[in-house]
Amino acid sequence: MWAFITGPLAGPIFGSALVLSLIGGAVVWAEGSWKIASLEHDKAKLEASISDPKTGFAVRNAQCETNIAQLSGALTRSNQSIGDWQARAAAATARAAKAIDAARASTRAASDQATRILALQPSGDVCKAALDLVRNAKP
Repeated sequence: MWAFITGPLAGPIFGSALVLSLIGGAVVWAEGSWKIASLEHDKAKLEASISDPKTGFAVRNAQCETNIAQLSGALTRSNQSIGDWQARAAAATARAAKAIDAARASTRAASDQATRILALQPSGDVCKAALDLVRNAKP
């Protein structure tokens, strides 16, 4: 083995190995440089897609947050309006129910008074009966 290292072919073999190693290293370096350049290009594209002032993700995200805040405020106002409307509707319903009850009571009173009037048949003097009817009538 020592003879191989010190023999006449040792220089050309080691020289060839060195050249091949250098070529391999250059290929690996070139490939790495190309990958780095490609990754830096991709990185620049991604950063542009994030920070572009018109169409970037950051701008669109900020717009979404603004839209959410505006929508939330609109929903709050809408819910408040619905609550106010429900309260007014409940009050109007209560007033209508009282008015219906009052109308029914008035109708019963008028019906009772009509029944009493119809039950009174004048006997004798019609004018005196009418005068008695007016005096005994309840408003």
